[in-house]
Formats: sequence, C-alpha cells, structure tokens
Amino acid sequence: MPPQPGPHQRGAAGSPLRPRVSRAMAPGSRSGEGVGMGDTGTSGGDGCVISLAERSGKRGPDANEGAPRGHERLSWVGARAKEVGRGGRTSKLTTGQEWLVDASGCSPGLLKDAAALAALFEELIVLLDLKVVGQPQWHVFPEPGGITGLTLLAESHLAIHTFPEHGFAALNVYCCRPRSRPDFESLLARRLGAASCEVRELKRGVMA
Repeated sequence: MPPQPGPHQRGAAGSPLRPRVSRAMAPGSRSGEGVGMGDTGTSGGDGCVISLAERSGKRGPDANEGAPRGHERLSWVGARAKEVGRGGRTSKLTTGQEWLVDASGCSPGLLKDAAALAALFEELIVLLDLKVVGQPQWHVFPEPGGITGLTLLAESHLAIHTFPEHGFAALNVYCCRPRSRPDFESLLARRLGAASCEVRELKRGVMA
C-alpha cells in the first residue's frame, strides 16, 4: 500500500494539502449555511470558523480583502468579530427594566417594622399595576438586624433588605413590562423616612 500523504506534502497539482473543516448544520438550515453565534464569526459547538464576508452575504474575490492566509486567518476573523460587535451591529432585546434604590437616613424603627415594609410593597404594586404570585415572604433578623422581604410577581419581583443600624434600605424593583419610573424619593421619604435616595435604572435584555 502506498504511503499516505502527510499534512505538509503536496497534492497532485503541486498545491499544499489543507485540512478540510466541516461546517455545522442546524436543523432546517440550507446546504452550506454555517451555524454561528451572532456576528462572532465562529460556530457554536465544533469551533468551525465562518467568514464574516459569508455572514454578511458578500461574495467574490474581494470578500475577504486584507485577510491573512493560513492559521493567521483565524486570529483575523476573531479580531474582526470584535470590531463588528463594537460597531453596534448586534441588537439587544429588552426584557424590562430594573430599579436599584439605595435609601439612606431612614428611620431605624420603620426599617424593623414588617407592616411598614409590606405597606411600601402594596403601594408599589398598585402604582405600577403589578400582579402578585403567591404569598410575600418576610424574614426578620435578630437585633440589631433588619428585615428581608420578597414578593414574586407575574412581571418579576420586588425585594428589600433593611439595615436599621445604618438607617439604610436596599430596594429592588424588576418589571419585565414597560412601566414609568415611580417617584422613589417621595415614596421612601414618606414610607421609611428616607433623607436621600440613589436610584439606578437598568435595561435588562438579551443580545439578539
């Protein structure tokens, strides 16, 4: 039996033999269409590299203009994928907004009062037109600790952690459906005696 050609031997036409890389196929995909992850230029399972030019639909001799050859091409594709991501070609599917509220200067007595905290939650539920799932959960810590509360919602959750020894409350409101920002400053001043509030709003979502 004649010896098999090695990885660096030349083929019949004198050109170097290059290993063939299979392209992963997704159920229902067309022949020759690779499975990728966004615009990263790589597939999801077996590490198959897909040209960015192919992903964008560009064809012809200039499709990969400026791209190195051989193993250097792998690094080039990865670098280009990062540039594409920074260029804003990916989009984010919003799944709601989350408010993180740090309330300082609160009344220590109110921060240890489960009924006062439940009333705060009730007002937020009515204000934001939320739907409660199950029973709210409250855990009262021994002195000098505070209270942790959690209410599950059809729209996500409400949570609060109080620190009476510091006059501080950490409130978390996550709603997966669009809602207007409540007046947390006024609400927490009235309900907990908060002197100041820091409110951060986060847009939650997934890269599409």
